[in-house]
Amino acid sequence: LWLGESGEAAVKLFRDLQEENNFVSLGPYDYLDLVETLMAAIQVRPKYGTHPRLQIMGQIEARLMKADIMILSGLNEGVWPSLPDTDPWMSRPMRGDFGLPDSERSIALSAHDFIQAFSSKEVVLTRCQRQDGVTTVPARWLQRLETVLQACEIDLSYLQQGALKSWAINLDEHDGDAKPALRPKPSPALMRRPTSLPVTAIESWMRDPYSLYAKYILGLRPLDDVEQDADAALRGTWLHHVFEWFVENYPDDVPQNAAELMFDYALQSPQLPQSYELFVPRLKRIFNWFIEHEIAWRRAVKICPEALEIKGRLDIGGFELRAKADRIDQVKDNKKAVIIDYKTGRIPTNADIVNGLSPQMPLEAAILQGGGFDQIKMRDVESLHFLKVSGGRTAGEDKAIEGANLPEIEQLVAETLAGLQKLVSAFQNDMTPYISVPDMSKAPPEEWQDYAHLARVQEWATIEESEG
Repeated sequence: LWLGESGEAAVKLFRDLQEENNFVSLGPYDYLDLVETLMAAIQVRPKYGTHPRLQIMGQIEARLMKADIMILSGLNEGVWPSLPDTDPWMSRPMRGDFGLPDSERSIALSAHDFIQAFSSKEVVLTRCQRQDGVTTVPARWLQRLETVLQACEIDLSYLQQGALKSWAINLDEHDGDAKPALRPKPSPALMRRPTSLPVTAIESWMRDPYSLYAKYILGLRPLDDVEQDADAALRGTWLHHVFEWFVENYPDDVPQNAAELMFDYALQSPQLPQSYELFVPRLKRIFNWFIEHEIAWRRAVKICPEALEIKGRLDIGGFELRAKADRIDQVKDNKKAVIIDYKTGRIPTNADIVNGLSPQMPLEAAILQGGGFDQIKMRDVESLHFLKVSGGRTAGEDKAIEGANLPEIEQLVAETLAGLQKLVSAFQNDMTPYISVPDMSKAPPEEWQDYAHLARVQEWATIEESEG
């Protein structure tokens, strides 16, 4: 009678009764009612961990445990996840106004617990199809899994046969030494190769053809980093828009309060980043430098703005080269053009421009000379300029593509266009592969290498370096 969990609970109950000092006189039936009432209030649970290899836990306890086999039971709507209680006193908006957690928060925690357990090495999913004679509804986790399987055209019965499980086991087991990946050299069919590219993609084509293959043929786009500054990519677009607005609205004379006008418009711009307050000190320095440069630029060189954010295209043997020039100015004396590109980051070196590794500006000049820009007549180009703005100690910099070791603009444009024609012709052969970083010394900057992990550059590059 006194053995087991229930017997121990009974012993404790009668021991407590004996220790009471206040005894009352009860008849047999009254005593029976009293004992039954006291016993009904006591919960008897089996001892925890009675089996050395089996543990039955709730969702919270299971978060902290790992097991060889995880059995997820009760996967029915209303059980896992349990439905949130209806609050008779406060609606959802009222709970939000009071700072109380949302009523669906428990479902989110249940989803977290399911994913934690489902990601174990071996999992068994169970549920009851009927409860108290009523058909049950599968948990939403199971319904989503089944939807994904149907989208992938995978039959659930096929999974139960264990074919994919055997594949997973084979992937974890290998014979012999691991074989490192080789430098990828995909050679897609000619019909899959791009026939139109922007001038900004030609540099990637030169330095890392594989990134061009991944982006324009496979259609892969990198995701933003989790901790990336959300406004970093927007600041350049924002400043471009403000510069365009000022030049478009003040093409002739620069007002005395031009910097203040640009600052006021910047704060009202639809492209305004969310954390612009942190950029305000730099912003003021950028606008002051830009206005000073604009005054000197228009007076000394006698140049007037002609086109802003203008699109152009050029046909190269059936291949379409596209561009969008930030700004094209016209020299009043000789009617030649000056192409300007606003930069908030890295400016290419003269050596890379001459070697064709950074051909954006010469190619834009080639499109202009070929009459490819909308609403602008065909004309020669006098100079190419980068306007880099950062707002730092050096707020801005005007860098022209010129120097003692550089060819004339006409020659530079002609050589760059001829190099692009050779590149296009080479890749019109379906035997030409899109090699990953053909020359490691000319690899693109690290911030541009969005597909290095896909090409496994760190793996094969180390091998080739060790081989000399």
